[in-house]
Amino acid sequence: MTIMNEIPEWLTLVSVEAGKRLGLPGPLVFPPELVTLAVEGIELIELEPSWTSDFPLPEFGFLAADMVDFYDDYEFSEWIPGAWPLALDGGGGFFCLDLRAANADGEIPVVWVHASNLGWGDDEAVRVAASLADLLSPSK
Repeated sequence: MTIMNEIPEWLTLVSVEAGKRLGLPGPLVFPPELVTLAVEGIELIELEPSWTSDFPLPEFGFLAADMVDFYDDYEFSEWIPGAWPLALDGGGGFFCLDLRAANADGEIPVVWVHASNLGWGDDEAVRVAASLADLLSPSK
């Protein structure tokens, strides 16, 4: 379990800025797995290439303190409102939280979108996991 005083200051600032940009009543509460990545300083995770049947997921390059900059630079609020970028995939795509589909128990689905084709259309956003924990778990 993560102790609150272990959470890096930059993550708290990103949480506050994310809440503002997304129009939330307070800071964006990140999944515990993301907090663990931040606390442990993990920047890159190689994902199982066959995690889904036809969608390769080569890596999870954690954006860390740069999440706000990527959100602004790629105009997520305009092109894909309700998405928050978490990581790059190493091939021009983003892994994002789909905050439109967050459920009451705090589970937030993860979608993949290509940087050159941001949007919620069927040919743009691909749901890759029910949660960040599912995405980062090894295949069964």
